[in-house]
Amino acid sequence: MKMLTRLLNISLAESDVMPVLDTVVLFATADEGDDRHHKASSYTQSLEKKNLYLAGFALLEFDIVLKSRGYSLGIFLTHALRCSR
Repeated sequence: MKMLTRLLNISLAESDVMPVLDTVVLFATADEGDDRHHKASSYTQSLEKKNLYLAGFALLEFDIVLKSRGYSLGIFLTHALRCSR
């Protein structure tokens, strides 16, 4: 980010940055064996409460990778929603 702002010759305050979650957070949330699982899970659980956003392409990429490995996003989301209750 710093390199990009230097190239564009602009200055960004922390309040100007929009926090966007990427596919990495989705995979870490899904994998309990991932070292980043707990932190990623807290981010995804905070999507409604905090000023966080999920990148639009992240779900698409997540879905494509899951399907290439024989999983379905629909089944995964259903399971995830059941477990979060």
